[in-house]
Amino acid sequence: MAAGPQRAAPIPPGSYTRLYDLVTDPDKLLNVYEHPEMAEVRGRLLRRLYQVLRDRGDNF
Repeated sequence: MAAGPQRAAPIPPGSYTRLYDLVTDPDKLLNVYEHPEMAEVRGRLLRRLYQVLRDRGDNF
């Protein structure tokens, strides 16, 4: 059986992602992306990103 085309994730594994709390850190000095308490926010943002890509017909 032939393998189908591989799809790349919008955020490649190992890429450098950033998330800042602009209320407490308006100068964006502390990247909180990996902080455990931000897991819900990360999940919500990723779901939103994937939905926008699907809506635009992006075959990621």
